[in-house]
Amino acid sequence: MRKTVDRQRELLVRRVEPIVSWGLNRIGVGHLDAELATHALVASCEQAIRLALTQPKRFPAERFAGFAADLIAALAGARPAAAS
Repeated sequence: MRKTVDRQRELLVRRVEPIVSWGLNRIGVGHLDAELATHALVASCEQAIRLALTQPKRFPAERFAGFAADLIAALAGARPAAAS
């Protein structure tokens, strides 16, 4: 089971990395390591799932949705004016 989970996680990272790379370039931080950023994103999502499952009252779906919207808005604000 562990090998399957690890294999699927690596597949997800490979599929998401081009999108992360695009996003990093879009906000003017394309020099950052897209592969590491993707691993960090996947790990954060996995942790969010754990929190939602183990502490649903403290971490309801609405809390994650609000956080994601705020984070995207903050990152969008970080874009250089020429990229708008």
